[in-house]
Amino acid sequence: MSNDAKLQKLLLGPDWIDLSFGEPKVVMTALFRQLNRFGDPFKMPTLYDLPKWEYQPAAGKPDLVKILEDKYDARVVVANGAKQALAASCYAFKNSGCRKVFYDTPFYPANPSIIEAIGLTKAQECDADCFLITSPNNPDGKNLTSLELINWRYKGPMIHDAAYYTDIYLPEGEITLPMGSIQVFSMSKMYGLSGLRIGYAVCHNEKYYADMVNYIEMTTAGVSTASQDIARNIEAFFRDNPSYLKEFNAEARASIASARKELDRLDPDVLEIVPCQSNSMFGWFKAGPALDAKAAKVYILPGELFGQPGMMRMNIAHPPEVIREAVDRLNKHKIRS
Repeated sequence: MSNDAKLQKLLLGPDWIDLSFGEPKVVMTALFRQLNRFGDPFKMPTLYDLPKWEYQPAAGKPDLVKILEDKYDARVVVANGAKQALAASCYAFKNSGCRKVFYDTPFYPANPSIIEAIGLTKAQECDADCFLITSPNNPDGKNLTSLELINWRYKGPMIHDAAYYTDIYLPEGEITLPMGSIQVFSMSKMYGLSGLRIGYAVCHNEKYYADMVNYIEMTTAGVSTASQDIARNIEAFFRDNPSYLKEFNAEARASIASARKELDRLDPDVLEIVPCQSNSMFGWFKAGPALDAKAAKVYILPGELFGQPGMMRMNIAHPPEVIREAVDRLNKHKIRS
């Protein structure tokens, strides 16, 4: 079974705390707090407004694309989540002649299956002819400075997986910049709306644009109109209310930082935390000899999925009291030698 398949959402039994899937719950809470200041920003067209429900261009619904292209000053392709945007980017790289891609370890678990499906092969840095760089990284939160990201760009065509490249997850005070040939963003992580399934790729090098649009058309014939309308409304809301965007980012950022403090109470024989370079929504740990997550009914993911056996990933983008309860359970249910 592929790592990608192992990341499918599970229906757990009663009393479980699910800290596995990358759903930033506190980000969604912060978003709704801002949006609700202006009533209902999710106003949808009626079913009788037929043009709204027709197929949209493969690159994305024009009104959403326009907002995003103005935001980034580059061509944008809207996808069914960042995962499809990554696949479209790899497809465009392959069509341009690339064959061997480098990505670091630990890695986003979908990377191997995407690379294999597109027909690229994983390579060492010295042998690669293109690069997939995730920063801040999932799962360990490793963050490359702007200069380090720029240096990767000079090594060859680069996809910057920018799912966590926002004010919520970056080190405090760091600014976002155009990076690489293509940058991939995720509304799941940017706004906490995982079920919306909207990601998008910003094509800083337009030579990849047409192939990416073709990939979206071939695989899904575009993206849900309803989802794109919600994404457009959110983007328009924050474009017109930048002070509320600042408040939203600050609230979501503080919630994650507060939850991370709860991890200091973990018994290192259960989980030994790895220091984090960013405000990552994940805790990354060495699995201790006393770990018994099943007995504690706390669902966290094994490092094998990310290319590093012996490690564990925990989603901490939950209210601090949820993380506190999870820590208490893990400490209480540790294996006694």
